[in-house]
Amino acid sequence: MDVWNTTCFKAFDGDQQANDFLKFIQQHGRMNVEENIFTATVDGDIEEQQRQGAWLLSLGFTQHSTKQNIYILPDQMWRSFDEAKRNNRMEWHGALQQRLAQHLKETLDRIQEPLILTHGQRLVLLREFARNHAKDVGSIPFLRGLVGCLRSQLYKRSLVDWQVADYVITQNGEDAMMDYIRLVRGVLGLTLVARKDGTQDVTNTISNSSDMVAVNMTETTSSFESPQTITPVVAAAALVVDDDHYMIWRMNPALSDQDLTDFLECLPRQQCNQVFPLSPVSRSHSSLLPSSPILRWLSLLFRRCLSIFPF
Repeated sequence: MDVWNTTCFKAFDGDQQANDFLKFIQQHGRMNVEENIFTATVDGDIEEQQRQGAWLLSLGFTQHSTKQNIYILPDQMWRSFDEAKRNNRMEWHGALQQRLAQHLKETLDRIQEPLILTHGQRLVLLREFARNHAKDVGSIPFLRGLVGCLRSQLYKRSLVDWQVADYVITQNGEDAMMDYIRLVRGVLGLTLVARKDGTQDVTNTISNSSDMVAVNMTETTSSFESPQTITPVVAAAALVVDDDHYMIWRMNPALSDQDLTDFLECLPRQQCNQVFPLSPVSRSHSSLLPSSPILRWLSLLFRRCLSIFPF
């Protein structure tokens, strides 16, 4: 059983040889109900058959007396192997989630402040991020949420809050996780206003005093109605009340509607059904563009004309 467990954990960790062994026994193993045995047939060239045979023997298989390419294991023992594989996968997945959660915490601690960037530098970094992640299937959930957040902020007088599950940030690996946090906090300057990390309370990371504030979720769920409703910080959490691990990011108040429009042009188009509630924090009037396309065009034209004349 030790050899089997070791092979399972190696395969889950990405070891190619261990993964090949598990695929081999899945494809070439057969349960013989009449004889109460499990058989595996080795294939490939001689060297490959020898390697497969040696691994089967180490698991407790015996070679067939007349058919040298067939190996036999009692069916009860194989059922034990199958059960052990399921348990090993659950254990491995749990350990992986703990490791990713710890790495997420370390990443958030490491990237605390937004970078000092010009608008042009932000656009360059956004385009680079889009090139690296636009075709990455694992980045689709994050990109959908990000694009939805930026689009929802357009023409709103209050800052929007983006509630995002931890698994959206962690499930694509540690390198992608670092890229996501660096983009959201470092490049775009969003503020982490609340976190829920497997507890009953949502911790507000922004407070009026030096103490952190814990807010009970059950008091805010009923007040969450629509993206047009101004709500408390934790109301964004009402979207996914059964998710025990998530964070809430608030839009950077320094970003104007024109900035957001430019950012959206750098990112791939995404459909997002998520609702982004409005926070109690207002934006400056200079950041806003009219929601009407005609008025927006006139406003941009007026601003461009003013920029020509020195004052």
